[in-house]
Amino acid sequence: MSSTVSYLDYEDVPVFSERDRAFAQMHPQLHQLLPYPTTLQGLEQAIQDRDKYEVKRKLLAEVLRVQYADLDNTSSQLDAISQLEAEGSYTVITAHQPSLALGPLYYVYKILSAIKLARNLQESSGKPIVPVFVIGGEDHDFEEIQTVHLFSKSVTWRPDEYGGPVGRMSTQGLAAVKSQLSEILGDKENDQRLLEILSAWERHDTYGAAVHEIVHELFATYGLLILRMDDARLKRAFLPIMWKELTERPSHDLVRAAQETIKAAGFTDQAYPREINLFYLQDGRRDRIEYDDGRYTVVDTKIVWSEAELQSELEAHPEAFSPNVVMRPLYQESILPNVAYVGGGGELAYWNERWEQFKHYDVFFPVLVRRDSFLQITARAADDLESLGLSVPELYGDIDNVIASFIEKDKPEAYELPGTQEQMAHIYDDIIERIAKVDPSLSKSVAADKAKAVKSIENLQKKLNRSYKNQQEVKVRKIQKVRDLIYPEQKLQERHESFISYYLRYGNDFFDQMLHYADPLDMRMKVVRWS
Repeated sequence: MSSTVSYLDYEDVPVFSERDRAFAQMHPQLHQLLPYPTTLQGLEQAIQDRDKYEVKRKLLAEVLRVQYADLDNTSSQLDAISQLEAEGSYTVITAHQPSLALGPLYYVYKILSAIKLARNLQESSGKPIVPVFVIGGEDHDFEEIQTVHLFSKSVTWRPDEYGGPVGRMSTQGLAAVKSQLSEILGDKENDQRLLEILSAWERHDTYGAAVHEIVHELFATYGLLILRMDDARLKRAFLPIMWKELTERPSHDLVRAAQETIKAAGFTDQAYPREINLFYLQDGRRDRIEYDDGRYTVVDTKIVWSEAELQSELEAHPEAFSPNVVMRPLYQESILPNVAYVGGGGELAYWNERWEQFKHYDVFFPVLVRRDSFLQITARAADDLESLGLSVPELYGDIDNVIASFIEKDKPEAYELPGTQEQMAHIYDDIIERIAKVDPSLSKSVAADKAKAVKSIENLQKKLNRSYKNQQEVKVRKIQKVRDLIYPEQKLQERHESFISYYLRYGNDFFDQMLHYADPLDMRMKVVRWS
């Protein structure tokens, strides 16, 4: 299978948020809050500056080797770990929650964007640059990750119970998910290979470890490293920052100040900073920590600490403390020798609020790079668009308006009764005027006849419209079908559809083609037409 690519400016895709489009257009009041521009020059400057900040490289390498110990085909990963252990090497990071079967398409787009950016940056800088995917296994919004959409069907993971960090959840119930998927998939080579990869759900006790294996099996050949940061050793390295956040609580004011600047520029803020931006983890739970009058409480529990007791708990069990969305960027950037973070529009919006917080904690702030957005279009859908004379941006609008505009655009004159109602009204007005001079008592009756006549013409026009629409029904169905491909359930394709349907059709060629077209520094939507 071959493909071609064309491009759409983000401003021509109204589904993207205003702030997302503004970031892509380098809006000055957003980019003034960042240390580096999203350019190759900005990235090269970031490489030079990154060496001024400490990295615990031996610790990072130790954790990575342990996490890869039970996986197969890891020679390139072990080489990359050795590279990161040495000075003068860097990472490009992307991250996401461990979505079921890798969730919507943008999950793999993020990974491929990070891989491509790392390759391009390594070529331009001559430095070892390793792409890293961080599994956000400490999130606890299970509803966001439990469903995958495939072939107009939804498959949902329904464990008997759930709670706490999703990465720590048992894989119980995932055998039923695999069974559902096997009923949807076929018996071709790519179908069976994918089912074997998803069998990682059966080979691991925890969901985070299973997702690690699945992502590894799909992207190992591209040199991707995967890191699960829910690790006691990494948390211990982050302990000084967690202690400051608990006792000094600076993040709230620093982030709020940046948000006020952003709001003054006409944009909304993104993530709500709390006084303390850490959770406390227990079996099946992830609860906020609050401070009040010298005491620290874990919300919705009976746990209360004095400052001394809190310090003892943090030092004894750093793995029990979990960064929220405000602290998570600090955590990963304090551990990895990173120069760029690749994320979606929503992610970059909350990163955009963090530079002052990073400076306060003396942590390097990376270049923010918006991941590639792709739109997949089959050859048949592309041909239909061309024959209909419609563009992709038009299909992001209200479908009824799109169809109405299409029908009206080339409607023959024979189906129109232009001015007929007005003409009829003028005729009756003339009659009423004449009758009023002869017998005014008839005026009311003639006025009623006028209303009926005008209404009759209006109804006739509606019947003509329906007749024409019925004749255009084949074309209308084409519009609806292409619209469902491009904008399923009124969502961006990449935010709804799974990568699986494309993987079954094209196998690794799908990843190869997307990697070929990927260029996150080119902030336009890539429209990929398959033939």
